[in-house]
Amino acid sequence: MSGHSSTGAIVYALFANLSIAIVKSIAAALTQSSSMLAEAIHSFADCTNQVLLFWGIRQSARAPDADHPLGYGKASYFWGFIVAMMLFGLGGLFALYEGWHTLQSGHAPDLSAREMHVLGWSFSLPLPYLIMGVLAYSVLAEAISLSKCVKDIRAIAGGRSLWQFYRDSRQSELIVVLAEDIAALAGLLVAFVSLLLSLATGNPVFDALGSMVVGGILVLISLTLMREIYGLMIGQSAGAEIEAELSRFIEARPEVRRLYRLITLQMGPYVMLACKVHPQQEQQAIEQINSLEVAIRARFPQVKWSFVEPDNHD
Repeated sequence: MSGHSSTGAIVYALFANLSIAIVKSIAAALTQSSSMLAEAIHSFADCTNQVLLFWGIRQSARAPDADHPLGYGKASYFWGFIVAMMLFGLGGLFALYEGWHTLQSGHAPDLSAREMHVLGWSFSLPLPYLIMGVLAYSVLAEAISLSKCVKDIRAIAGGRSLWQFYRDSRQSELIVVLAEDIAALAGLLVAFVSLLLSLATGNPVFDALGSMVVGGILVLISLTLMREIYGLMIGQSAGAEIEAELSRFIEARPEVRRLYRLITLQMGPYVMLACKVHPQQEQQAIEQINSLEVAIRARFPQVKWSFVEPDNHD
């Protein structure tokens, strides 16, 4: 159901991305790697994205008022769209620019050993091992975050594949976290390969191309996210599955002789319902409709608004 909480997946993603961003920044500063810098910026942008998703959830929970009689549920879609735009700009476009800049400058990442001095203790730090450690930790943290997100999705997907859920889901927070985690894992793989090639050949082109490929992945995923969330922002139904359940439930009620039409509108975690029915006894239509609406809300708690029109023809 769309009312399922996605805060757990967001919390995992936030802490994973914050820790990853810190270690990537250290590695980027030590190596001057273009693809690693792009990855660090990407992770910091993802941290901001999770904060915005939390804000969207909080805004969508605000009670209806005179200006917004159906509540603020769609606020989560707006902030999800902002997150997709940030993924496009701060993540994708920056990585593309950084890769292009490296190609133009011919600057190679510096992976020579560093002499470190900590509390009077000196040691040599082999940067290739540091980079591999950073990437390994990042992959592990992102994999944990992705597994939490997938677990939450499996709990509500009803047997649908991840792609089907991504296309059909009305829960924008989960599809954003899913897309971010997949993009992050793909970017880490690209960064690993590009840095390995640059290290083996001494050619900075591989590092620059790695940054541009990461940028391309982020741009592609952000565009698909914007497309999905745009549909929610302008108004989508609650989906064929929930509408079929609602129809079967209403038609089986003793108050209803016939269901003529049913319309739903997803409002963030909630659903607006409008239906045209022929009641069993027209002289008791008001009591029967009230009884029907109480029963609907008891069976489908995510239906926050319902408008039932009695009629004897379509």
